[in-house]
Amino acid sequence: MKTRTAAPWTFALVAQLAAAPLAAQTLVGVRGGANIANVSDAGETKSRVGLAAGAFLEVPVSPAVAVQLEGGYIQKGIGESGALAEALELNYVDFGVLLKAGMTAGAAGTSRLYVFAGPTLGISVTCRHSGLVLWGGRSSGDCDNKTVSFGAKGGVGVATQVGESVRLSLDMAYGSDLTNIFEGGNKNRGFLITAGAGFPLG
Repeated sequence: MKTRTAAPWTFALVAQLAAAPLAAQTLVGVRGGANIANVSDAGETKSRVGLAAGAFLEVPVSPAVAVQLEGGYIQKGIGESGALAEALELNYVDFGVLLKAGMTAGAAGTSRLYVFAGPTLGISVTCRHSGLVLWGGRSSGDCDNKTVSFGAKGGVGVATQVGESVRLSLDMAYGSDLTNIFEGGNKNRGFLITAGAGFPLG
């Protein structure tokens, strides 16, 4: 009889540990994913699918609201487009200050749905323009873009508590620069899909 009851008790214990309720706590973590990037006022161009990765610090200000400070590396620009297969590769170190507001979901309170928005600051690392040339082959070179860009980002996400020490999250966001890439115009924009893991401090 003891052997028959051991399995249900073990399963219940594991389920309880893996489904700890979400609490308002300071988190430090990492996140990464893809940035489906393009630029404004460039006609019909293909998106550049680039890397977006970095770290974050989330500080709660109430049970439902938190401020997230983040920094990382992000690839922007456009993919090979047009008759000359022109491409623009822009890489930035990006920083953001986001306000997050959410609500607990699930009967056990282990998940949270949230929205977020806030300003961003980008520092250009590299900028390269490339395209086909008439005599064959491909030509590329550095481009003279602005070093600093200001923008904004907003989106939605879901977080799930795994045990007492890890919080997994999935975000979808849209970001757009408010300053031009070059003196003549064009602004970065992109759709981001990232996954993250946060760990409580203290």
